[in-house]
Amino acid sequence: MGLRPGRFCLLPRLLDRSRAGSRISRSGAGWSIAATAIAAIVLVVSIRELSTVAPVLAPAPAPQVAQEPRIDYVATLADDKSNARMLVTWDDRTSEVTVRRLSGSSDPSDKSMQLWGLPKEGHPVSFGVLPVGGTPQFKAASVNAYPMLAVSVEPIDGSPNPNGPTGPVVYTGKVIPAA
Repeated sequence: MGLRPGRFCLLPRLLDRSRAGSRISRSGAGWSIAATAIAAIVLVVSIRELSTVAPVLAPAPAPQVAQEPRIDYVATLADDKSNARMLVTWDDRTSEVTVRRLSGSSDPSDKSMQLWGLPKEGHPVSFGVLPVGGTPQFKAASVNAYPMLAVSVEPIDGSPNPNGPTGPVVYTGKVIPAA
């Protein structure tokens, strides 16, 4: 296999083309390097600005969970035949009194029922009018002030006498510590 003289003639032309292309690519490389450098500078400045401007937020406080109701004292309110009609529970920590109607308990029509605390001395203190249905809750003073509870039948808005019931007392019960 011999070398043909015509093939060497193409080599200078190819070299000239590659040199001409490299000049063009070098000038194009300059623009791409400059654009990359500008993009890097913009990125660094943006990161610095965001890191100094963004406020540091304090951690959110833990959500408050409602305390489980505690039953420190109970009273079973019974009618004159000793039939239990209402169960009253007393959370002495929160002074919250909860009234639950038992089976056989019914509200009179055109009247309301009112819960009373009966102190050792003095006149009865109204805890409030019991709404029809539901499980009413009332705030009351210390359980030690009321060893007995009573429910009376009163006009729709409750007893007009602030010192005690005006209607018949239908249920009573002693307040005792829960076991």
